Amino acid sequence: MKKTDVAVIGLSCVFPGAQDANTFWQNIVNKVDSTQWAPVDRIDPVHFSDSTNPVDRFYCQRGGFIPDYEFDPTVFGILPLAVEGTEPTIY
Repeated sequence: MKKTDVAVIGLSCVFPGAQDANTFWQNIVNKVDSTQWAPVDRIDPVHFSDSTNPVDRFYCQRGGFIPDYEFDPTVFGILPLAVEGTEPTIY
């Protein structure tokens, strides 16, 4: 089999604190902390505990959250019903 050179000519991404690849890399270079306290509209505070050994609770209240992002599963040939119940639930 013949080896072929490959060139990456594009990159698309969405990360917490970065809506595009350039901002993502700048955040890394500038040591930007893109985590935040868990928004109450994403995870109900009842699920958190101050205990380091909680049962059925989270003890860390920070995370990387992507606000206002809509995922269209049909673009990828996925039925919307198959996405129901996955996290985060935005439907």
